[in-house]
Amino acid sequence: MDQNTRKGKVAETDAEVEVGTGGVIRRTAMTDLQREHAELALKSSEHLVNRLICESGSINRKLLFVLSYPDRYVRERIDHHERWDEEFVNFLKATGLPVVDLSDEHLNDYRESYRCSPEQYLARFYSGHYNPMGNHFQAIAIRESLLSLLRPRAPTYG
Repeated sequence: MDQNTRKGKVAETDAEVEVGTGGVIRRTAMTDLQREHAELALKSSEHLVNRLICESGSINRKLLFVLSYPDRYVRERIDHHERWDEEFVNFLKATGLPVVDLSDEHLNDYRESYRCSPEQYLARFYSGHYNPMGNHFQAIAIRESLLSLLRPRAPTYG
């Protein structure tokens, strides 16, 4: 490693990178322990979702899953389009229940509507967590999925 290169950590995954004057040089994967922890967390979430599905059916309730993410994760999706939770998202979608994935919503919104840096885009919606514009973005993103669950549909929404 030369004098213009330094090591650092990336987001929540603690993946190591070496950054030189030309940007990111090398990015290492999550450690085995981190990967195992993430896999167990997602498996426990799958178990919880299965229990929720059983319970909601027995008490005549409907479910809507909204996957919300911090700005670091959305930035990672914008930059690399990879996701560490893809298996869990596919599991949720396979249930046949409505799922709103806000990282996908942000990724599509950024690609279709913005010609700025990811930092500028994310600053519009986040201030450590969603700001008022981020709350509005989320409300618009879940609107149709939520309205589809209403029976009878609210007259004000047609």
